[in-house]
Amino acid sequence: QLMDLNGGLINRQQIKGTVLFINFWATWCKPCILEMASIANAQKLSGDKVIFILASPETSEEIESFRLKNSYPFLFNRIENIESLGITALPTTFIFSANGKLVFSESGARKWDDSSNIKLINQIVNND
Repeated sequence: QLMDLNGGLINRQQIKGTVLFINFWATWCKPCILEMASIANAQKLSGDKVIFILASPETSEEIESFRLKNSYPFLFNRIENIESLGITALPTTFIFSANGKLVFSESGARKWDDSSNIKLINQIVNND
């Protein structure tokens, strides 16, 4: 379950019909922090075609403190059931197509603004 930092559940209907990029991370995870700049650039290059969410299993206070110290344009959320998703390493990224199908899943950091990764994101957007 994705929750906003105030504890409210994210309504899947609000983001239905849009490609969804979810990066699972933590404030203590150095590779997670290192890839954030490239995720921010990928978000800028994708425009409004993709919703970028960063979800952490940490407390809202920890996430909010990180968010306030950094100027990333993401939707920061909490995830309560990360273990049930089979996530064993951070960072892990899921990309869902606009019809809600999981089309990409990978553990480990990437340079998301690299041309091959932008091409991957655009292919997901254009296949729906």
